[in-house]
Amino acid sequence: MRVDFSVDELPHIRQRQLYTYWQDTRADRAFPSVAAIDPMVLPRNSLSFLSILEVVGPAAVDQHQRFRVRLHGTEIVEATGIEITGRYLDEIEGMARQIERCRWMVRHGRPYLVADALTWSPRLHSAYTALNLPFGDSDGAVRRIVAVFAFT
Repeated sequence: MRVDFSVDELPHIRQRQLYTYWQDTRADRAFPSVAAIDPMVLPRNSLSFLSILEVVGPAAVDQHQRFRVRLHGTEIVEATGIEITGRYLDEIEGMARQIERCRWMVRHGRPYLVADALTWSPRLHSAYTALNLPFGDSDGAVRRIVAVFAFT
């Protein structure tokens, strides 16, 4: 997991475009509001590669907090062979590392880049990179995590 990177270090153009959108939208705040997740203004080439997680539970990180998949883009479904929209990460085998990274984001409110194997997919031969970006509420708590994937 990398937390210090520049836009130029992101491996795929759709990740660079979404990161630029995120930076522009957040302005002087730590992260943009949930309202900024608008498919009409998000970079179009990223839409089918997006995963959007909802942070369910208290804003403070604890063991009762869960992460529900609100969107699992069509290209992600195609690459992974699994549709998880509507499910909680803790209901999906192989998601322990992803849950820990989500909890890290909720605590720190910072984006991260990850390169990992598909431990949560029947297509274990594949690997991916994902840029994960926090979006929050008016109280400054992370309430959504938007990830844009690239597969290798």
